[in-house]
Amino acid sequence: EYERTVIADRMRRGRLAALRAGQLVPWTVPPFGYRQDPHRPRDPAGLQIDEDAAHVVRQIFSWYIEEGLTLYKIAQRLIDRGIPTPSGRPYWNPSSVRKILMNATYRGMAYGNQKQMVPAKRRHPLLGREPLDEGGESYRLRPVEEWIGVPVPSLIDEARFALAQSRLQRNQ
Repeated sequence: EYERTVIADRMRRGRLAALRAGQLVPWTVPPFGYRQDPHRPRDPAGLQIDEDAAHVVRQIFSWYIEEGLTLYKIAQRLIDRGIPTPSGRPYWNPSSVRKILMNATYRGMAYGNQKQMVPAKRRHPLLGREPLDEGGESYRLRPVEEWIGVPVPSLIDEARFALAQSRLQRNQ
């Protein structure tokens, strides 16, 4: 058990060192619009733009910023045009569109070390009791200062991304 803990700690520190050196992308599955090199899946140098999917991402930003469409209307347009979701399904959800609009990777910077594990708390609202610690794990976001950025090819320029973020904030 001790050896397992030591190995896990070394692996975590190794991943953080690779992220800080820019040698490791912080995901195992790339965001919609990117394609990984199958021989070097976590190497940022092997990351490529999938032009067909990137066009869809750029179109989503354009519809949201320039045409002022709602997330629901964008999802409906994507469904009407027969564009599959990132997972290959035919039906788009407005929350999937929102996730694309909020993903900072599209402006050229992928962030690792964003989440940290915390003990899960389970609530019993119907019983009127306080939250109980029943084991398990959950995640919460770390402070932005602790995030580690890895440069990746950008799909959206910084100004367009900022416009989308300000509209998302305003509409929230």
